[in-house]
Amino acid sequence: MNQERPTEKLYRQIDAFLKWAGLMKAVKGTPSLLITILAAVVVMECIAISFPAQYRAILQPALFIIGIAVGLISVRGGDYWDRKIFNPRYGLNGKWLTRHPPALFPPGSDLSRYRNLAIEKLKPTGKVDPETGEGVYRECMRILREYPARLNRVEQPNILSKFARNFIFPFFVAAIFFLVVFMYKLIADNNAAPLMAAASLVCLAIAVLLFIPYFSSRVEHMIQVYIEAVETLDRKARASG
Repeated sequence: MNQERPTEKLYRQIDAFLKWAGLMKAVKGTPSLLITILAAVVVMECIAISFPAQYRAILQPALFIIGIAVGLISVRGGDYWDRKIFNPRYGLNGKWLTRHPPALFPPGSDLSRYRNLAIEKLKPTGKVDPETGEGVYRECMRILREYPARLNRVEQPNILSKFARNFIFPFFVAAIFFLVVFMYKLIADNNAAPLMAAASLVCLAIAVLLFIPYFSSRVEHMIQVYIEAVETLDRKARASG
C-alpha cells in the first residue's frame, strides 16, 4: 500500500501544477463560489442578448438574478449529486464497484478494495457497521483530522471534484434556456435558431462530461482517505506495541 498508484501520482502532479500556476485558491472556498456564480451569470447574459433588443431591458436583469441563484444553488446544493448520482454508483453498494462503468469513468474495484480494508481495520473499534460498513468514510476522515498534513493531502482531489461538480447544474440550466430560445426563434422563423440549438447541445454535452472529473476526483479522494486512515492506524498499533 506504500507504492504510489498511477492515479495518485497524476493528482499529485495536478496539485503541483495548480500551486505553481497560483490557481489552487481559485478552485476552493469563496473563490470557487464566485467563479461558479460568474460563469452562471455570463451564460445567462449570453442567453439574454440572443433575444431582440426590445426584450433585453427586462430579460437581462431577470437572467442576471437567475444566474446568481443558479450559481449559489449549484455550490450549496452540490451534495445532491453525491447522494443521487455518485453514491448509487460508488457508494457502499454502488453498482459500478463490481461492473465496468462506461468509458472514461473510473472503475470502482480499487475503491471497493481499499474501503473493505478500512472496514476490516475499523470493525474492532465499533465505529463502523460490521455488516454494511456504514460510517467507514466518516470515521476515516475523523482519524485524518488529527493529522493536518495527511488530511490536506487527501483533500486535494476532493477540491477538484467539487469544483467540477459546481458547474454541472449551471450548464444543465443553460442547455434548457438555450432550448427555450431555440424554440422561440424557430417559431419566429429566425435564422439564428440552429445556433441556439447548437448552443443547447454544447451546454448539455459539457454538463455530462463534467461528471468525468467529478467522479474520477472523488473516487481518488476516497481511495486516498482509506489508504491514509489504515496506514495511520497501523502506525499507531506499531507505536503502542
